[in-house]
Amino acid sequence: MADKVLTVDQVRKALSVDDDFDSTELDRYASLASAFVKQKTRYNFATDTVVHPLAVQLATLYCRQQYYNGAGDYNKDHDYTIGISSLIIDLQCVADSKKAAKVVYDLIALIPGTVTLSDEPKIVAARTAYDQLFDQDLEYVSNYSTLVAAEAALLVLR
Repeated sequence: MADKVLTVDQVRKALSVDDDFDSTELDRYASLASAFVKQKTRYNFATDTVVHPLAVQLATLYCRQQYYNGAGDYNKDHDYTIGISSLIIDLQCVADSKKAAKVVYDLIALIPGTVTLSDEPKIVAARTAYDQLFDQDLEYVSNYSTLVAAEAALLVLR
């Protein structure tokens, strides 16, 4: 599923179709939905280790909209426009958080395992960037402990 937000089984469940429904068609819906999420958020949630729940919801609504509209089944019960618009806004915020956190993650990744005094600019840059993140961004910096350890090592070296 590395290139898709939804699996074929998730699409099957979202559309409430039988097991004998064409898997190729379900895969097509999964691809369309993943491309839609990526285009609207400018972030590829499909590459995350765990796909964000809002990305799954957005992809699910998009699949339903495409399926029902394609089947000529449009009615007010199948109008997902408001839900899709709302989720796009929410998911764009998540994408922005992930992008900001990735910058900090990359700065921390530049800090070597064995710290020397010459690594101080890297450590200071990573700390400065980390401190500028919003609270909701912090959870996406998975290597924060590396920064803390590097700061402690730097204090010992001084």
